[in-house]
Amino acid sequence: MSQTQKIKKDLESGKKITPIMALSKYGTLRLAARINDIRNLGLNVRTKIIHKGTKSFAQYSI
Repeated sequence: MSQTQKIKKDLESGKKITPIMALSKYGTLRLAARINDIRNLGLNVRTKIIHKGTKSFAQYSI
């Protein structure tokens, strides 16, 4: 199963995915690219920007 398929499956099961989670669970440094692939398949993926102190990162869900 590809990284994109694994991420899509987890999103469809209700999980929220962040770049750090994607690196450890799926081995990808390019989560935004995989999310784009999933959007191109027709899935409506939402992006929420999380702010923690001086850091910001995206959290993806459906």
